[in-house]
Amino acid sequence: MKLTFQKTALLNGINIVLKAVPSKTTMPILECILIDASTDEIKLTANDMELGIETKVEGDILEKGKIALDAKLFSEIARKTFGFLRIFSGKGKTPEENFLGGLVMPSNQQN
Repeated sequence: MKLTFQKTALLNGINIVLKAVPSKTTMPILECILIDASTDEIKLTANDMELGIETKVEGDILEKGKIALDAKLFSEIARKTFGFLRIFSGKGKTPEENFLGGLVMPSNQQN
């Protein structure tokens, strides 16, 4: 999965779904935000088993996919960056590109 977002659009989406992320839970997956770009739109989803919030975010989908990222960490990274953010996850074509989880990195370009 490869996505690019403008910081403001991503932060707006994160702030909406953060309301459903529990502060304490015995299920670590509930502390995550699901980023779903498996269709032609990007959806952010959070759930605390009683309340679920989903919102659409504008961004560019370079490769489709899904990933769950820790909500607090993802939110902090998004707040402290500038311009555009890129999110990569999944297996690459070379050993150097293979990694587990996701990578969020600031970018000055929208490519």
